[in-house]
Amino acid sequence: MSKRIIAMVIAIVLAAALFAGCGKKKMVIPEITSSEAGSVTGSGTNDAASSGAASSDSASSQAKSIDTNKVAKGIKVEGIPYHDEYSNKLFLLLTNESGADCNVSVNVDFFDKDGKIVGTTSGYVDAFQNGTTVVENFYCDDPFEKYEYSVAASDLSYYVPIDKDLKVEINKATNKAIVSVTNNGKKAAKYPEYYAFFYKDGKLVYDNWGFVDDADGEIKPGATQREEASCYEEFDDVKVFVHSYADKD
Repeated sequence: MSKRIIAMVIAIVLAAALFAGCGKKKMVIPEITSSEAGSVTGSGTNDAASSGAASSDSASSQAKSIDTNKVAKGIKVEGIPYHDEYSNKLFLLLTNESGADCNVSVNVDFFDKDGKIVGTTSGYVDAFQNGTTVVENFYCDDPFEKYEYSVAASDLSYYVPIDKDLKVEINKATNKAIVSVTNNGKKAAKYPEYYAFFYKDGKLVYDNWGFVDDADGEIKPGATQREEASCYEEFDDVKVFVHSYADKD
C-alpha cells in the first residue's frame, strides 16, 4: 500500500475521532463564509504567472483571532500553468506575507480560448505559517487558456504551523532529486509533503509530489527523512517546497 493511501486512511480515522469528541464541528475543511474569512482574487493565462495583492503591514505576532480580510490580502499568489500529453495542471505558489498564521482555502475556475468555463476546483491549506510558501496543485480535464482564482483566509483550527522548523536539503542525482527534511522543532511534523519542480534552461519540464515521512506518517523532532523525487526529463535545476503541520498541545 502506498504512503499516500496510508496517510489518507490515517487522516480519515483521525478526523472521525475528532468529530466524535467535538459535537457538530466540521473537521477537515470548514465552510468559509463572508463573515469569517477575507479573500483575494486574481487571474492568469498560459503565458504569464498571476500575482495577488500583498499587504504592506508587518505584524510580528498573531492575535487569537485574525483579521481575515487583511490576512487574505497578504497572501501572494504565483500561478504556474503546466500542460503535457497526459494532463492540464495549474500550480499556485502561495506565500504568506500577511504577518499572521492562518488556514487558507482556494477556488479556481478554468476557461478555454473562447472564454467558456471548462473546469472548477478547490483546495485547502492547514496551518499556513507566516513567512513561508506552500504549493497547491489543481487539475483540469480540458486544456485551458485562462484561469481565475480566489483565496480566502481563516483562523487556525486543529493544527499549528511548523514549516519554519523544517530544514530542507536537495541533492540532484541521475533522473531524480533526493529530498532530505530535518525536523528542528519540538513537535512531530504530520504528513509532510513535498512538491518538486524540475527545470531545463529555466523552463519547467517535470513535476513530482509525495510524502517525506516515516512509518507513522511523521518526522519526529530531531529526525531526518529522505525521499527520491524522480524525473523522466533532462533537467539542470530543481526547486522543492515542503509543507507540514503539528497537533496542538
